Amino acid sequence: RFMESYLLGPQSIAAGIEFKNLYAGYFSVTRLIFDIFRPFMGFNIILKRFSVTPSITLYNSWLSGVAGRSNGNFLQITSQGYCYFGFFFSPLFTCIFLWISVKIENWMKKETNLFVYFFLCYVFIRTSTCVLGGTMSGYITNLSMTFLMCGFFVLLQKLFSSFVRRQRN
Repeated sequence: RFMESYLLGPQSIAAGIEFKNLYAGYFSVTRLIFDIFRPFMGFNIILKRFSVTPSITLYNSWLSGVAGRSNGNFLQITSQGYCYFGFFFSPLFTCIFLWISVKIENWMKKETNLFVYFFLCYVFIRTSTCVLGGTMSGYITNLSMTFLMCGFFVLLQKLFSSFVRRQRN
């Protein structure tokens, strides 16, 4: 069971289905909101105070057999969608990240700043590969961290540029 969580194939999907069947009562709206917002940079500090266990930790505990253990195994994004939304809407999270990828691709076509373009390429690659596997929390962490870093550097660049212009005048 340990290796199948890294291979992200049919066995991983079967493990996700079995996990949902065993923990059916655990997937509440509160846990969904917690799973979405806890990976965001900044929100994670605030949300650590709440006593809600993320679904990825529940999955790792179930997989390892040790309660509260988070050993880095993947609850595939489609399996996480299945846990919250059932069979028909299980690809909802995947579709959301693919929609974000399309929006980022359109943004990339218009972007002229090479620095921003580089970060957009990174985010595009991360979000568009969600079909192959990965976790929702991993994608959200990457998105928020990249946008915060990129925003910080773009802001720093604009401040530095305006400072240099004032010094020249």
